[in-house]
Amino acid sequence: MNRVVPHRVLGLAIVAIYAALVLWPYVAVGPNDLEEFFTGIIGTKLAVQAIMAGQWPFWSVDIGLGVPLPLKYHFITHPASGLCLIDDCQRAMRIAAALQIVIGALCMALILRASGIGRSLSTVGALAFLVTSSTIEDTYVNDWSSTALAEASIPILIYAALRLFAADDRRDRVLWTLVFGGVIGFLLSMGYPAPQFMIVGLFLLARPSKLWERRGWFALGAAVALCIGGAHLYHLTQQILATPPTALRSVHDEASPLVELWSTFLRPFGGDLDKTWRIIFLGPPFAMLATLALFRRTPALWPYQFGLVASVALMLLPEGALFNLVTARWFFRAGVNIFGIVLATHLLASFLTRFDRRRTAVAAVAGLVVLQLAWQWWAFLPLWRSVAQVALGGSEPDSNVRRLSLVQPAVAKLQALNAARPGRLMFSDRAGRAIRSLNFTADGIAPNVFAIANIPTVSAFAHGIVLDPLYPTEELTGGPIWPPASAHTDQAFLDVLGIRYLLMLQGEQGAPGLREIGSVPGGLTLFENPGAWPEAFTVDTYPSAKEPRKAGCEHDRFLCADFSAYQIHRLTTAVGIDWHHDGMTLRVPKMDRPQRLVVTQWYQPDWHVSSGRASLSRVIEQFIGVTIAPGETSVRLTYFPAVRGALFVFGCLSELAVAGVCVAMAVLIKRRPRER
Repeated sequence: MNRVVPHRVLGLAIVAIYAALVLWPYVAVGPNDLEEFFTGIIGTKLAVQAIMAGQWPFWSVDIGLGVPLPLKYHFITHPASGLCLIDDCQRAMRIAAALQIVIGALCMALILRASGIGRSLSTVGALAFLVTSSTIEDTYVNDWSSTALAEASIPILIYAALRLFAADDRRDRVLWTLVFGGVIGFLLSMGYPAPQFMIVGLFLLARPSKLWERRGWFALGAAVALCIGGAHLYHLTQQILATPPTALRSVHDEASPLVELWSTFLRPFGGDLDKTWRIIFLGPPFAMLATLALFRRTPALWPYQFGLVASVALMLLPEGALFNLVTARWFFRAGVNIFGIVLATHLLASFLTRFDRRRTAVAAVAGLVVLQLAWQWWAFLPLWRSVAQVALGGSEPDSNVRRLSLVQPAVAKLQALNAARPGRLMFSDRAGRAIRSLNFTADGIAPNVFAIANIPTVSAFAHGIVLDPLYPTEELTGGPIWPPASAHTDQAFLDVLGIRYLLMLQGEQGAPGLREIGSVPGGLTLFENPGAWPEAFTVDTYPSAKEPRKAGCEHDRFLCADFSAYQIHRLTTAVGIDWHHDGMTLRVPKMDRPQRLVVTQWYQPDWHVSSGRASLSRVIEQFIGVTIAPGETSVRLTYFPAVRGALFVFGCLSELAVAGVCVAMAVLIKRRPRER
């Protein structure tokens, strides 16, 4: 214990204080961005609400006409997801990402220590990791907590692999296999971390003999990962298979090699070539040292040299070379940054060793370290300061405000109205375009902001869910669902889909049956449709013909159906609906004959009758038909995908078991007597 523990504690303290300085504005208010809110945040919040209510988290009745959950990115299996019930969910996930970044920085130090670097330079490597482009972009440019969490896990996985390679007894091998597989499964259970896995794969492939020697343990780690993340992998695979063959992955603009070179070696000096952070940036001093380290013939450096060169190559390859698994090729800059920091730190350590730690050598290395950290901050400071200014209560420096206000009077108003007179909300086409352009974020209005408040909203994003039968899928795994441009003037469309509330721009005219309620902050006008049908109604018979399409509509999917030309014989029988997170309970009068109900939720094969006597079928193309047996008065419908549900439960139990075993084994290994 003597001096080792104080030195270790000092290193931890330095990293923790530095990380707090770097990350506190991000945690407090986040960047001027909103994408994670209507992707990962809404899926997490709705699913956590369902779980806490004792219901299945696989469906949302509030997005579109109802959609499967989770979305492509979520935090449901993260231990911090429960904070969504007591705090702003977006901030809760930023806290989770920040903690993962700190753990990643500590693992950077451990990677360096494992390869023989001293504590001081290992701490420097950890500090440098905290201010790289792969950290800055996901926290201070784009509010991508999910991506920040995945990229921060790369050092964790590399360190776990190092320990598994070096493990000399069975207990250590089991522990680090579980850590390696557990972290992979943890990431896989929440998103699509393909580029991050590829970066770790580069490191493993650079040590083929060791990888082959430990092949059984890595296979076990892969099995652990599938146990934990199999449910989400299965869900993503289902959505990909449902995607039309004409849909492609999103096309992303990539920085030119000139911009990458400038950002790597000169940023922020030498011209304002690029204002984004989707580039390589690990600090020019370390970038130059890493480049020099590529020419060193040291076997211990080979995995990092290979990883650095291969990461650069992956950034330059066309998407087709990767089978379109990754189209945002800038994600591979994380490999360049991480491997570059390791190589640069090794070069500094070898310099000290070569000159026997003479005073001049130590001074030179100290000067380079100060230059490195100062240069990183010089490039990062304007961005950090702009977010810190808002966190301290100052005004937003960017005139294009995309940060969502937590004061949301429009949401509160719709919640009150919907509680009194339930029905769906829709945006007119022009209002929807303005909301998608984030023109009303200062007033608390943004895509999915009403759905996350449990106000059923037809105009929505469901990123990662293929909605092609309802709305055309243009990109792989789909996402948006937007009513046609004429929807706000189509009385039959509004009535049949149960759209009671509409938000329109001031001056817009809607269907003749609409009644203006008043304006909401931001220049939008709220209307009510008193004639909206309930979301469950009885019919004498189910229509069998396909819905005709409106002439001149933008597409031929269900949302372009001409409901005015369709003969739906709605009866006056009152139907009571009690909504659940995973479905609904329908209440009808007792009758001595079968009753036919139409529920305007999107029909999927995994809808089941969980209580009462009834059968289900697809009706009116995309709705749920419920045929209730004679004498039955109450039927509960539940959306439960059996295979995915079983995988989800098994994955959660596996995650808890792996975490518990790892903690127990780590304690036992630490306490076991050392060999004399």
